[in-house]
Amino acid sequence: MLESLLYDVRFATRSLRRGGFITAIAVLTLGLGIGVVTALFAIVDAVLLHPIVPDHDRVVRISKLDRQRGDFPYSLSL
Repeated sequence: MLESLLYDVRFATRSLRRGGFITAIAVLTLGLGIGVVTALFAIVDAVLLHPIVPDHDRVVRISKLDRQRGDFPYSLSL
């Protein structure tokens, strides 16, 4: 069984050496695809799966009072 596995590994390396350009393209494509998927998962994990929960004691709201209308037309939460 180990002999068969060793034979298969040798055959695979010989085949990859013959088609050098195609092998390089395949490896680059796989590497790029794995990198993109990993980056997207990290973004989705950080934004959707673990959203930022603000510390409610430290939340500040800045508003501008419009004295003529008596309301707050502009506000900004920090």
